[in-house]
Amino acid sequence: MIQYLINHVRLQHRIYASFIAATIVIVAIILITYAVFARIDRDLRDFIFSSNQSRIDLQLTAQVAELHRLSLTFTYEGHRSAAEQVTHSYQNLMQQIDQTLQQDSPSVKTILTTIKHRLESYYMAFEQLKQQRDLRQQLINV
Repeated sequence: MIQYLINHVRLQHRIYASFIAATIVIVAIILITYAVFARIDRDLRDFIFSSNQSRIDLQLTAQVAELHRLSLTFTYEGHRSAAEQVTHSYQNLMQQIDQTLQQDSPSVKTILTTIKHRLESYYMAFEQLKQQRDLRQQLINV
């Protein structure tokens, strides 16, 4: 077969056919490479988004745990510094939630809104606890 092509097809046509075949292979490789890189780019963007969400979630979780720890410290031991730290931690947490609410998708916003509402309820209960503790302290000192 190859001998037949060599004898019956002119050299110029064989060179053109080789160039066309090489061009088709190169274009196919370029298209496949582009498709692979586009998918890798999309996967990397998804990974970055989920990593950022995880980081934000971990920060919120840590701050909520710290808020709870400080409120328990105040509840059982009555340290005023713990109450001040609860207020400070609550304000920082609400600022972070507000900043996150401005950037996230609607599904995350509903979750953060629920968390924000529950934290407000928690802080209002803590404020009532502070008032009761202050009242108890006044009654003991009288």
